[in-house]
Amino acid sequence: MENGYYKSHSWLKYWYGRADKCENDKCDYKNPKRYEWALIKGKAHEKKRENYIMLCPSCHRKYDYTEEHRKNISKARKGCKALNKKAVILNGEEEFESISKAAEFFGVSVGTIHNNIKGLSKKTKQGKWEYAQTN
Repeated sequence: MENGYYKSHSWLKYWYGRADKCENDKCDYKNPKRYEWALIKGKAHEKKRENYIMLCPSCHRKYDYTEEHRKNISKARKGCKALNKKAVILNGEEEFESISKAAEFFGVSVGTIHNNIKGLSKKTKQGKWEYAQTN
């Protein structure tokens, strides 16, 4: 009976209420403002209370942040870094070997330049950015 994340968490909240304590015996976080339902490793998102534990946000992040999770994040970031290595041109004139180099030169974030190239922002303080033509 697969229900998915949203349905199973809605079911938990309806039948068991909001999470109200941290069930981690080693928790050293004092007086968190909220608690969360966390899926127990190896269990599926189902309408079963025994598949979930209540944790404070700090313990929940530590619990979910596994070596596999770290590897997935690393893989995702590698794709972004490849984009940063493409040459870019400012206002059709000034060329930089990468978005990273241009961002460092002007003291702006890589995201600022990237968003401008993708059309998510009309203009930056420096002007209009575009990728250089590759041969």
